Amino acid sequence: MQNDLCFEVRTGEGRMNYALHEESGALQVDMEGRFTFLDAKAFSHLLRAIRDKVQVKEVRLNIGLLQSVDSTALSLLMTAYDMALAAHKKLVFVEPHGQVQECLAMAKHYNAITIQAVA
Repeated sequence: MQNDLCFEVRTGEGRMNYALHEESGALQVDMEGRFTFLDAKAFSHLLRAIRDKVQVKEVRLNIGLLQSVDSTALSLLMTAYDMALAAHKKLVFVEPHGQVQECLAMAKHYNAITIQAVA
């Protein structure tokens, strides 16, 4: 079963895009662009959609194409992790790099987050 949903949350330079792909009880969220406080409302909608997918047991945030995150975006990523724990779902951050990886590495010291690096 595959259920795709794609939407853009802003236009212009630094556009943030999300694409969701569900298969075999896992949900992958492909994210690209710059993730900033301007994306908070759309990301909150995304989190509610993930929370409401009862059959999904694993969520993979593919952040390999994120160029950067600001402090609000990092907080939202940690909120996603907390939401997943509360909903008994596993959340994995996939292929972070650059500034995004550095921010998650700092956050990992304070949280038990799972990061899957580029092979």
